[in-house]
Amino acid sequence: MKKRFLLLAILSVMLMITVFSGCDKREDTRKYVHTIGIVITNDVGNVFDELFVYPVPTDGVETKYTADMGPDWIKNTKNSTKIGSYGVTVVESGSYNVWVRDRRGNVYTFDSVSFSNGDHGIITFDELLSLTVYHFGGGTETVAGEYVRPGDAPEHPHRENVKQVTLKFAVENKTGDALVFVSMRESKAQAKGEVELYLDKIAAGKTVNINRKLDERDQEITEWVLNIEVEDGKSVTSDVIFNPWTTEKIIITKTDGAYKFEVS
Repeated sequence: MKKRFLLLAILSVMLMITVFSGCDKREDTRKYVHTIGIVITNDVGNVFDELFVYPVPTDGVETKYTADMGPDWIKNTKNSTKIGSYGVTVVESGSYNVWVRDRRGNVYTFDSVSFSNGDHGIITFDELLSLTVYHFGGGTETVAGEYVRPGDAPEHPHRENVKQVTLKFAVENKTGDALVFVSMRESKAQAKGEVELYLDKIAAGKTVNINRKLDERDQEITEWVLNIEVEDGKSVTSDVIFNPWTTEKIIITKTDGAYKFEVS
C-alpha cells in the first residue's frame, strides 16, 4: 500500500512542479500571489469529505474551526468520494494547520506542519494518527494528529477558491540574442516582485505565446513593464508600459546594443 502511494506521490509531485514552477526553479515572487503546491494523500481507509490546509495564524488567533481556514480542497476539486491524493495550492507560510473530516464524521487535525513547494503528505491512522511529510528536496517529517469524534467538531462553511483569469499575448524576439526568461512587474509597484511568463529559451527570430493565469482581481492592474533576461546574463526592463489584458503582441528589438519594446 505504502509503495503504491509513494509512486503516486512521485508522479503527483512531478505534475505539481510542472504546473507551479514551469521548467525552471524560479518562482513567482509577488508577495500577494506567492503560493506553493503540495499533495495530500488519504491512507486512512475512510473517505475524506473535507480537507483544509491553511497557514498558521500569526496574530495568535486560533482558526481551527472558523471560516478563516480557506477553501475546502476536496469540494473545490469536485472529488468528494475518492480515497487517494489531492493537489493543494496554499499561500506560502512558515507552517500550516491541516483539518480533515471523513465520511463518518471523524475529524483529524494536525498543527504546525512544515510544507514546501512539491512536498507530499500522507495521512495514516494505524495505532496513532499521523501525517508524514516527504519533502521534495529530501527527508521526511512526521507530525502527530488529534482525533475528534463525530459531532464534537462544529460545522463551518465551504469557501470557493479565488477565481482566476487568463492573459494571452505573443512575444516576438527580434533582438538577435536568445532570451532565457520573460516576466512582468507592476509599473507602479515593482517592489512586489515579478510574475513569471516564459521560462524556456526564446531563440532569435522566434515568437512565443504567453498564456498565464492570475487572480481575477489582477485585471484591475493595467499598467505593467516587461522584463527579459538575455542568454549572456543581462537583464532589461521595458521602456514602455503595457496592459497585458488588451495587448496582442510585444516585439523586442535591439539597435546599437539598446533593447526596445513595441506593444500592439
